[in-house]
Amino acid sequence: MKNFRFNKIIVLESLKDNERNTGKELYDDLISRMPYINTKLKVEYNDIDTLAQWDVVTDDILGDCLQNHNIPIIHFEIHGESNGKGLVIKNHELATLEHVGAQLRNINIATGCNLFITLGVCKGLYLLFNMIMNEPMPFIGAVGSFSNLKNDDIYIRFYDFYDTLFSSMDIGKAFTALQHA
Repeated sequence: MKNFRFNKIIVLESLKDNERNTGKELYDDLISRMPYINTKLKVEYNDIDTLAQWDVVTDDILGDCLQNHNIPIIHFEIHGESNGKGLVIKNHELATLEHVGAQLRNINIATGCNLFITLGVCKGLYLLFNMIMNEPMPFIGAVGSFSNLKNDDIYIRFYDFYDTLFSSMDIGKAFTALQHA
């Protein structure tokens, strides 16, 4: 991933109000550090309640990539469906692998096939099963898990990932930091 580049981090969170909002915590930590690390990097947080709202947010991301030439890393903080069939929105609606995969594919194309995603999602890497043979990939790379995750583990590992990414701007070093967290 030598030519990988990005200029924006987008956190998409859809967790119940009574749950620990690890995405918001990560966002707050990233924002508080931005002026000291990279003033050109933008960070955005979206708290999503419904599948319709999810679609609006992903359409906005696509529009931003097309119109403003932004290249985001999208970080997901949401529940994975127990059988790995998709992402469960806060109101219990299912964003299927096919639905999310199609949205990410369009965003990836708009970034010149440079979309990287991070998944604070139980069974989030099941998105890999949305690859379609004769179509572009939905992302260039992903960090996530095929198994269940715990809140503290998600927060600590992704904090170290982004801390290293921002200080080094090297995705490989960031991944190593996540593994050793």
